[in-house]
Amino acid sequence: MSQGACGFQRALSSQYGKGSTLPGTFVDKLVASPYYRGFYLQLHIGVKGTVRPAHYFVLENDTTHLSLGDLRDLTHSLNYPYVRSLVGVSYTSPTYYADRLCERGRLYLQKFFVTNVDEDLYKDVNNFKNEQSDLKKADRDKKYGPGRRKMSDKGRRKAKDDSKAVTLAV
Repeated sequence: MSQGACGFQRALSSQYGKGSTLPGTFVDKLVASPYYRGFYLQLHIGVKGTVRPAHYFVLENDTTHLSLGDLRDLTHSLNYPYVRSLVGVSYTSPTYYADRLCERGRLYLQKFFVTNVDEDLYKDVNNFKNEQSDLKKADRDKKYGPGRRKMSDKGRRKAKDDSKAVTLAV
């Protein structure tokens, strides 16, 4: 197990980490699999709570000149150029970008994959949920009496208008 961190990271870790391992902590023995090439690498500083290292598997290494240490250094250097963070993130930035791209694509393409069957199912689930909610409310009101709920401004205006209508009718 080795810890590689520059002075700036050590200062941040001592300020925020308070006992957590430093960014760049690398484990490739003992807890890693003896059957697969892989390693654990903690890439970020724990601002709150305990940090969790990411587990990296080497699926294929076409270039024979890259050792596990070289892959570790490459992985460690890829966690800092993420545009939404000024410090290192928990796993490599290309993975974050791929995740954001997939989420955006899912949102753009959602209307092409939703069919009428899905809409009918959605309506049925909502109707069932509303029926169950109404039944629970009726049981609660029967057992405890109608409770006072916080009303929205619209609800207060409606109640006020209804009370005016009752007083005018009397």
